[in-house]
Amino acid sequence: MRMLATLFCFSVSAIAQAAGPAESIDLNAPGELRSLQARRPDHYAKVQAILQLVQARPRFDLGAWIETRFDASNVDFQPLWRVSDPPTLKIAFTLENARYTAVVVPELEPARAMPAR
Repeated sequence: MRMLATLFCFSVSAIAQAAGPAESIDLNAPGELRSLQARRPDHYAKVQAILQLVQARPRFDLGAWIETRFDASNVDFQPLWRVSDPPTLKIAFTLENARYTAVVVPELEPARAMPAR
């Protein structure tokens, strides 16, 4: 009986971890940032810093840095360069038990003419 109870506890724990974050938040939804600021000011500060960083330096190697600097996890970038004008970048990350997603318009270097090879 003890063995069965132990297996049940491990199963429930594994399912809870596989289920992922309890809350999914679209930061582009109207009023969501203002609501986040009122509900969870600590997350709001981190979210603002992450979004500003991604907007200013849209590089895909920022994931590990964001995870370390802001205690985030599961950082994911999806470039939407070819399907939007202006080009956009979708970022998703998890802070504690909340999964945040946002579409950001990065500050890209302007196109310039290059000599033919």
